[in-house]
Amino acid sequence: MQQQYKNLILLIGVFVVAVLLFFLYSEMINIAQKPWSVVYAANGKVYIGKVVNFPSFQLFEPYSVDIVQDPEKEEGQLTFRLTPLSEVIWAPEKLDFNREQVIFSGPLDKNSRAWKAIEEERQER
Repeated sequence: MQQQYKNLILLIGVFVVAVLLFFLYSEMINIAQKPWSVVYAANGKVYIGKVVNFPSFQLFEPYSVDIVQDPEKEEGQLTFRLTPLSEVIWAPEKLDFNREQVIFSGPLDKNSRAWKAIEEERQER
């Protein structure tokens, strides 16, 4: 009888580990299908990318959103610039965030200028 309980506990443990591994694998493999999201960090920086929440908060295919002087307009006119972090010198594949340093995150609207700019840039590559 004691052996049956040990076998049952072992079977349940293996099942739980298998389910966790499945969720981890499925979360990581479907990055291409994930929608673009915006992340506002505690340091004031805004990033756009594909969020993965498990096992930690990660942003794949990240872009940095910077406010810059618009060269085509008069002085004082600001605009946004999206910089793919794959083009910076340290070229990260993903950003790992401490959850406490994320002020908010949410999906990017498909009709937004940022979404359209990212899609255009990716098609040009």
